[in-house]
Amino acid sequence: MTGPRRVPSEAEIVEAARRLGVLDEHGRVPAGKRAQVAKALSVAAKETSEAKTFTTDTAKFAQRVGDLNQELSKHLGVHAREGVLAAVAPLLWREMKTENTGKVSRT
Repeated sequence: MTGPRRVPSEAEIVEAARRLGVLDEHGRVPAGKRAQVAKALSVAAKETSEAKTFTTDTAKFAQRVGDLNQELSKHLGVHAREGVLAAVAPLLWREMKTENTGKVSRT
């Protein structure tokens, strides 16, 4: 899921540069470092967003597998249930990824 990248604000760039220790002696971000710091902030924001999406996806997936396990437990023994869940879990994951992105996922 990729969208337009948000451009970091001046304050965010300065704060990140301070944390990285790249401010000059006057407390400014050197011209040669500004684009690098901005890019690092954009990449970090994208990775954070993707991590949140993955966490949400895995929680929903676990819920679906749990619900299916509960339903199957009414009709199957533990070993048969484990076999069915092992067989359908990858299909459920792909189905969920397709629902979320509109694209078929290979993961």
